[in-house]
Amino acid sequence: MDVSVYHYDAVDSTNTQCRRLAAEGVVNAVVTADCQTAGRGRMGRSFQSPAGLGLYGSVLLRSSPEDAPRIPALAATAVRRAIRRSCGLSCGIKWPNDVVVNGKKICGILTEMSAEMTGIHYLVIGTGINTNVEEFPEEIQSVATSLIKELGEKVNRAELIAACLKYFEEYYEK
Repeated sequence: MDVSVYHYDAVDSTNTQCRRLAAEGVVNAVVTADCQTAGRGRMGRSFQSPAGLGLYGSVLLRSSPEDAPRIPALAATAVRRAIRRSCGLSCGIKWPNDVVVNGKKICGILTEMSAEMTGIHYLVIGTGINTNVEEFPEEIQSVATSLIKELGEKVNRAELIAACLKYFEEYYEK
C-alpha cells in the first residue's frame, strides 16, 4: 500500500489533520505529532497530549465497507502486539477502543469515518499511547498508566510507532 507520512512537532489533533489531508485528496497517510493541542477521545472527551511524553498518531485509509467494521479491532490488536514485542508487557483490549495494562488504560483508539449511503469516503484511526508520562491528573490516576510507569524506564517512541505500523499493515493486508 502506498502511504504518505507526515510528522509535526505540534498539531491540534492527528485525526483532524488526517481529515484535512483527505479533503486535499491524499489517499492513505500516517500522521504523527510530538504534541497535540486539541487531542480527543470518544464522546468528545479531551485527551492530554504532552510534548514528547506519548505516542500520538493517526492513519488515513480509503477502505471498503466490508473492511471498515474490522478496523478498530485490527488497530487495537496491532497496538497490543507492538507493546508486547517492543516492551515485553502483556496487554489486554477493553473493547471497543482501549488497550490496558494491569487493569489501567495505556492507549485509546478513536476511529472516525466519512461516509454516505453510497459508500465510505475514508476512515481515520487515531491512537494515543501513554509512553513516558510519569504523572497523571488526579482524576485519572486510578484508571490510567504509562509504559514508563509499568516498565520503570523510558520507551523509545520511534521504535514503538514503527512496530505499531508494522503490525497494523500486516493485519490490514490479511
